[in-house]
Amino acid sequence: MASSVLELTRTYHEDVERAVKLATKLLKEKPKSYLPKLETEQRVRNLVEFIQDRYQKLLRLYEDEDGTRAAEIEYLEQPERLSLFYERLREIKESYRKSGGRGNELESSSTLTAKKQEEELLALTEPKLVFSGEENYGRYLDLSSLYEAFVNIKGAPEVDYIDYLSTFYKFEFFSKSLKNKKAYQTYLSSLLSYLEDFGRKLRPLRDERAERDSLEVQFEQQWKPEVSEPTINLDKFNSASELEANMSPEEMKQILLSMGLKCGGTPSERAKRLFETKNKELSSLPASMFSRKYSRNSGNGDQKTTSESANRKEVAKMEMLIQYLCEEILADEVANTKTYVEKKLSQSYTEIEAERISEEQALQNPEEESEEEGEEEEKPIYNPKNIPLGWDGKPIPYWLYKLYGLNLEYSCEICGNENYRGPRAFERHFTEAKHIQGLRFLGIQYSRHFYMVTGIEDALRLDAKLKNQMELERFRPEEEEFEDAQGNVFNRRTYEDLRRQGLI
Repeated sequence: MASSVLELTRTYHEDVERAVKLATKLLKEKPKSYLPKLETEQRVRNLVEFIQDRYQKLLRLYEDEDGTRAAEIEYLEQPERLSLFYERLREIKESYRKSGGRGNELESSSTLTAKKQEEELLALTEPKLVFSGEENYGRYLDLSSLYEAFVNIKGAPEVDYIDYLSTFYKFEFFSKSLKNKKAYQTYLSSLLSYLEDFGRKLRPLRDERAERDSLEVQFEQQWKPEVSEPTINLDKFNSASELEANMSPEEMKQILLSMGLKCGGTPSERAKRLFETKNKELSSLPASMFSRKYSRNSGNGDQKTTSESANRKEVAKMEMLIQYLCEEILADEVANTKTYVEKKLSQSYTEIEAERISEEQALQNPEEESEEEGEEEEKPIYNPKNIPLGWDGKPIPYWLYKLYGLNLEYSCEICGNENYRGPRAFERHFTEAKHIQGLRFLGIQYSRHFYMVTGIEDALRLDAKLKNQMELERFRPEEEEFEDAQGNVFNRRTYEDLRRQGLI
């Protein structure tokens, strides 16, 4: 370490200048093959971190909290400055001699040529690309352990690995009870950590901190905490009987549960209990109306509610970040992973090993691959039938194009007349966010009944039919039937009248 603060400051500025020049040179190279490009981006990221580290050290030196820098400058401003300069020079030379000619992680430009300096800086910022075998140098995600953790959560839907790869970031399909479980929160935290680490290795030049800060600000603006208040407007009901006539027993039960009130009893009792909350605060209701777990924790109810709300907010934030990573940053890798897993299921062990060895050889010989790619890019692609391109940039075989039905186009009016090529993509889009959002704009809650429905009018008619069917199937207390000892069947009102008259 140099004995002079000013010399140390100069050394750090020199390090920054050399690192900036090297990063600029690397960014201008633009390698064409996959692995060299990834290594270059990772090296540039390491250089950026190196520069940030040097600037942090320079900032501390310029702040001069202990006054060392100011004292050294004052020392050099004395009248006998020339003799002091030579004395300082001897100290610096002695310091470099004792440290073997090294004053910092990088050698000084006085002892190394420009090429040697660059080689030393390259060695210091050597990229470390650590991917698992299943990730194949960042081409695919390895979610097998996270899948095991998900299916082992109590109440989680039973799905196979391929279905999991299609839905693991589509949280609108998960129930609220599942999201409230501690195991689910732990799973989400592990999934987010894995995706962030994978994205950091695969897209090293992303401004990850700025992206996350922007997403968190957006989340805070849009977050609406759940409140334990009635989810319906009770002002439009004048009596409990009117409320009972317009709501199903299950709907009343869910609302009472969300408020922490007792939800048992007959539909009439539920309606009466719910109607009593009209224009009242929950804190003003008698303790006897609340369920046992709420009455037992009445002393710390506000604290518990606050804690649960904070947990829900944290879960929602993690879900938003995961969805952003999967749909914006790692969208190609997520789709490729599912295709790769499906392909492996149809291959033998020998075929899988042969493909793996072939890919490794291609990665180990990037120069040959780059030359082949350069020759291919020079030739115009002949594609008169507008056949989709494969992973190699060439049109896929025509027999494969016909086999998958990619010559057929399907339109979906609900998705804004979006066209889908092939039955596979068309069927898959019914569970995607765009189609589900289109149904929500129409006021329709997605269910399996709307699978393969693409027209707006058809969807509205089906929704009305389902609502009418649910209304017909709804339990009505007045239609309850009773049977006397002789086997005669009466409705409730007639039976009660006859029993009061002593005729039964």
